[in-house]
Amino acid sequence: MVLFIGVETRGYRLTAYSRSGESAILFDQYYPLDIDMGSMFDKENEIAYKLCEDIAFIEKKLGVKFKCFYMLCQNNHLVVRKIEVLKDSKRKDIDLVVDIEIMELLNLNKDRYSLIYKRGQVDENDMVYLEVCLFPNYLYSIVRAIEKNAKLRCKAIYSNYQLASHFIEAKDNYFALMEVREEDLVLTILEGDSIKSSIVVDQSYRDENFIAYLNSQGRILVFGDYRGQRFKDLIGSLTNMETLDDYRPNIYGKILAYKGQSLIGGKSKKGGLVDHYLENVRGSRLNIYMMRFMVLVLVLFILMGVRTLMDKRSLYRELEEARSQSISREASRTDRPKKIDKNIYGLDIIKVYEIHKKLGNTVKKMDYDKDRLLVDLELDDRSKVSGLRNDKLFDKASILSISKLEYYVEKEVERKKERKPDPGQDSQDQDGQNINTKLEDKYEIVKEKVKKKAYKYLVKLEIRN
Repeated sequence: MVLFIGVETRGYRLTAYSRSGESAILFDQYYPLDIDMGSMFDKENEIAYKLCEDIAFIEKKLGVKFKCFYMLCQNNHLVVRKIEVLKDSKRKDIDLVVDIEIMELLNLNKDRYSLIYKRGQVDENDMVYLEVCLFPNYLYSIVRAIEKNAKLRCKAIYSNYQLASHFIEAKDNYFALMEVREEDLVLTILEGDSIKSSIVVDQSYRDENFIAYLNSQGRILVFGDYRGQRFKDLIGSLTNMETLDDYRPNIYGKILAYKGQSLIGGKSKKGGLVDHYLENVRGSRLNIYMMRFMVLVLVLFILMGVRTLMDKRSLYRELEEARSQSISREASRTDRPKKIDKNIYGLDIIKVYEIHKKLGNTVKKMDYDKDRLLVDLELDDRSKVSGLRNDKLFDKASILSISKLEYYVEKEVERKKERKPDPGQDSQDQDGQNINTKLEDKYEIVKEKVKKKAYKYLVKLEIRN
């Protein structure tokens, strides 16, 4: 079961349409609105609240829960005109023409309307006619409020004039289409197979010139509630008209069966039905969802990039540790240096190893790049420096500096020391006992630590590659 909401000039109509089995209208009622037309732009929340209450009442009465609804709307605020522009006109050019020919002429506030247009055929002068619709934004606000509060999804928003012009066949046989509603009527003027203009005529409007104009132009197709009393005089004054029965049930069925292309971004296939909801509300939501999706994708890419960078750093550390352990193990087996910290790409690695092995523990520091090797040595004898110069391994070596460093070392030495006299031994001598004291018993060997001056030499070698 589907709900149709028809917005008219002074009220709205709620219709419950069943598609199961034989299609039928199970509920149809008109609800008047005691709101001035000029204040409807500021009272969309009040209108939406009343609509939600009436929808809840229908659901309770019929024992159903609507899942979606269609809105059919056209009142005095909806403006339909036909304008002519160059075939290559851009959106901003069309906006400018609309501002001049419609907005300023009718004294409308541009911020309160959404512009939707449909292109016609290009003529021989490279001009194209546009079917322009200025749709009031407060109707979109009402739709959003119904979706939020009544938990229903809007399938589409259509205007009455476009439904009649789209689904009624052989329109070129008529001058105008007239849909009679509860308190007003929608008069759509045709120009061949396209729409020239569409206006809403209030029930209180009575003008003989207007009726004479309608009778003089051609045939008029009348449908809707034309049998009612409100427009009995007007309908009776029309001399060249035809009537169409059961329009509303038929149009509801055609809407539900319609699978055509909707107007998006000012482009539409010929004969396409303009869905105002898809043009404004769902289109804007799609942009929001797309923007959120793009932000989410960007965040995911950033997180993946950070994680990849961290994984690479972790892998690099593991490789460095593995390389260091491998070098250490190799050095312990071959008496090579335990660790070489820097990258020695460009040097003769075999020669570096032989130099390190030759110098042994005298090496205190090694720095290197692709051109040279710097070695800091600590020697205890200056004569060893000359020995380095005579070694073929150091034929490309040059001594940058030699520093003499004085320091003290502690050494342990032995010396003889006279023993101290024993008091017990002296008392025995006094008692007359004779003791032969040996000479060697008078001295003892003691060990002492003494500081001696020593020298070491800090040599800086440069070995070119």
